[in-house]
Amino acid sequence: MKRIQMKYIGLFGIIVLFGAGLHSCAESEQDNIEQQDNIRYGIECRTVRNEGISEKTLLTKLYVFSSEGNGDYMLTDSLPQIINGSTSLKLKYTDLNKKSYRFLFISTPAKMPEIVVKRTDNSSFVFGTKWNEVVIEMAKDSMSIDNYYGITDLVGKEILKLGTIKGDLKRMVGQMVFCFYKVISEENKKPVLAKNPDISSVLDRIFSIVIKYNGVPRQITFDANNHPVAITGSDVSLSHTIHLAQTLNGQKVNLPQVGVPIETADSIPGGAILKGLCLLPSNQNIQVSMTFNYYDTTPICGNLVTSHTHEAKCYAVRSLSLELPGLKDALGLNVISDHFTISNAFLPCDRIIDILHTSSIKINTAWKTN
Repeated sequence: MKRIQMKYIGLFGIIVLFGAGLHSCAESEQDNIEQQDNIRYGIECRTVRNEGISEKTLLTKLYVFSSEGNGDYMLTDSLPQIINGSTSLKLKYTDLNKKSYRFLFISTPAKMPEIVVKRTDNSSFVFGTKWNEVVIEMAKDSMSIDNYYGITDLVGKEILKLGTIKGDLKRMVGQMVFCFYKVISEENKKPVLAKNPDISSVLDRIFSIVIKYNGVPRQITFDANNHPVAITGSDVSLSHTIHLAQTLNGQKVNLPQVGVPIETADSIPGGAILKGLCLLPSNQNIQVSMTFNYYDTTPICGNLVTSHTHEAKCYAVRSLSLELPGLKDALGLNVISDHFTISNAFLPCDRIIDILHTSSIKINTAWKTN
């Protein structure tokens, strides 16, 4: 009886141990699967710009949106700063095998960011935010050209093969440019020098230019092709003033001047190329008005001594306003990302201030978007 009992117990023990071994192997295999499911792969993040701009001056952020099946892209992760060659994004292996991703790169000056990412309803930009709720907003009233965006769409399995997420950054803003120069005639738009040799530039005697922009979008979103478009109802008015230095004798404005956004070009002798504000994209909605403040040409000081040199204070202050495009035009100006909106003002006279004295000849403006 004891033997039988001993044999029985031994067999039972073997069965129990074998069963325990099977159970242990099954648990180990399940643990391995779960561990693999939770493995986060470090994917290198890189950005590419067409220009040689130092990354040290820019702050680049990454926002990660993902979708499964036909679902909406939703914010699932973000990185506060992308540094090429050293920043990686960790994604789950199981997510990479079943999800599609949209990566939004935003780059702006690091010392003072000029654009921010927000939500359409101004609520917190938190995980779960849908792609169609994304808004890019001006953080201040003036922006530089150094604001960029990049959108990269990739299927998770592609990311596993590539091992890298690359953002091709494009300039987000467009810039207004205004060209003023004398032309031969209304029919012949060829630039010519001033007839009067004492005139330095078309801006002579002007000491300040006040430029106002109406219909400027403060916010943009992205269309079906991932192109930036203005958000209706976000329009604001902006203005800035350009101050010009004049010679003591004759109030001439020699160009260019240090710190003044006005340039010259050999192709337009005696002309002036005024660099305006950088703005977010807009579709034929921008109206611009300019006020040129200048010193009149007739002295009012009463000093008739021939040795006296008339200074600025010897002249009355006048102003001349110009609407661009004209108020009769229903449509405004375009602003296109990474483009200049070039406005050519063809002058029938030597200086801008002479327009008032040529009542029989009107100023002609032509607009061109490059």
